[in-house]
Amino acid sequence: MTQSTFKVVIFGAGSIGCYLGGRLLSSGVNVVMVGRKTMQERLRSTPLTVTDYGGFRFHSQLADHQYVTSAEAAGNADLVLVTVKSAATSEAGRQLAPWVADGIPVVSLQNGISNAEHLQAGRPTEIDWINGEVVKLAEKLGTDAPINRKLVQLMHEREKIPKAWGARELLLALMIK
Repeated sequence: MTQSTFKVVIFGAGSIGCYLGGRLLSSGVNVVMVGRKTMQERLRSTPLTVTDYGGFRFHSQLADHQYVTSAEAAGNADLVLVTVKSAATSEAGRQLAPWVADGIPVVSLQNGISNAEHLQAGRPTEIDWINGEVVKLAEKLGTDAPINRKLVQLMHEREKIPKAWGARELLLALMIK
């Protein structure tokens, strides 16, 4: 399979990030995963194996440049996917900010979220850990993240007045006018 020239960097390549990376690699996407040294060492000696419940199976012995430990890899990315846990979001933003070029999309795929439970219990949600940081990073880079900004606003409203939220209602609420 020919590899795409479109470069996707996955920052926070643990379980979720490696799964996403493997799925993208299996489709021919040029992927660089950024994660911990221990995972890098494991993947140098053992192929990345990705499976799913439907029978999908993919194995790949990663080249050294496909799993790295420095955010510098995001310097020439076309897309950055962030897959860190909520508590690591601020640090991820700090590490990525010097390297991500203006106009490059940074998409948060949060691992470890429990907003529904926090809302039901009347506790503050974790919305600021990911989406709030995306909004701050966008501002720092001189751009906007309107969907993330709206989601932060909506979740803060739900923290004050908890109520059930259907998918259609959320989608309509997120439409930016």
